[in-house]
Amino acid sequence: MMAPESLLTTLTAVGLLGCAVLLVLAELHIPTHGLHAIPGLAALLLGIFLLFAPAEATGPILALIAAHALLLLVLGAVFAGLLLLALRASLRVHRMPVVDPLAQVAGARGIVTSPLAPDGTVRVLHETWSAVTTGAPIARGEAVEVVAREGLTLHVRPMARRGERDGLPSQGAVRPGVWVERGR
Repeated sequence: MMAPESLLTTLTAVGLLGCAVLLVLAELHIPTHGLHAIPGLAALLLGIFLLFAPAEATGPILALIAAHALLLLVLGAVFAGLLLLALRASLRVHRMPVVDPLAQVAGARGIVTSPLAPDGTVRVLHETWSAVTTGAPIARGEAVEVVAREGLTLHVRPMARRGERDGLPSQGAVRPGVWVERGR
């Protein structure tokens, strides 16, 4: 039968280990930058020391269970190192700028997948979007540029042909191996 003092010590150690687990889990889910992790580490080390504290050898089994203090310190140091690595990675992620992938859509170029007269679909940034054009209808396969985004609908305009500037047709040009259509 276990002495009441050692039972109390064991229950206290188990309670501290449970508290350590809860504090580390809280650190993972609540961004406190170590506010929960440091007491969790302290509770872990104290719980380990209490649980594996050398007791009076009242039997042959208790003498085998006693752990060496250096082993417990190494275990605590390894846990602290892993915790510091996780905190460092967490801080690095918190410092990164927030990237909104939908903000990149304005100004992007795409291809019409169903005729836009005035609405249809376009393929922009490897995704198919609903699109609307305010100008003349745009045929399937034409290149378009995104002017704006309203919800999940893109407002597009036809891309200027090569050589066109500000809607003014070019004189047309022929380069070896390349045919450029004369502006209309």
